[in-house]
Amino acid sequence: MTFISPASRFHRIIKKLARSVVGQEHDVLPDYKALIQTNESLIGVYCADARIDDLLFTDKGVIFMDYKNFLARRITYADIDDVDFPLPVSDSVLLTLQLSDSSLVSIKVVGQQGNFRDVFEVGRFFMRVVEDERGKSI
Repeated sequence: MTFISPASRFHRIIKKLARSVVGQEHDVLPDYKALIQTNESLIGVYCADARIDDLLFTDKGVIFMDYKNFLARRITYADIDDVDFPLPVSDSVLLTLQLSDSSLVSIKVVGQQGNFRDVFEVGRFFMRVVEDERGKSI
């Protein structure tokens, strides 16, 4: 199996969404610099209605706001075991990630293009990156 980097996955899947911004193009990047660790690079940002709901994608994982603790939360791609999508007939915008410690994390993905909701494309990104991580470690 050929390993495909998270950056390549982002460009193939999420970049085409109207709310995505690639790395350095994001106008609020200085606000996010403190969240990016020195050993990782920002791939892009999924911009939500409110800046607090933005998702920051790096080469190592995703950073988002944890509403329970009101802190930025980082999840590495290697820590994601499974991705649960909302039912297609529901209006839910929550994508659920099951982590290796069996905890569940919900991420809000609000965008939509016509009848196609972004939550499914962002979820597909996570599924593919998790598959790539598993294949890399075999």
